[in-house]
Amino acid sequence: MENELKGYKVQNHGFGESTDRLLVQYADRLLYPYGPKIVFFQTGSI
Repeated sequence: MENELKGYKVQNHGFGESTDRLLVQYADRLLYPYGPKIVFFQTGSI
């Protein structure tokens, strides 16, 4: 992802067995402290 989005500050906060519900549950810790302008997320894939 870092190569495809050169010029952007990219942070990977992935965790195993993620779901949309877990992303929302952990957003206070994983997303909001960084003040993102854009968030890309992918859940439930192998």
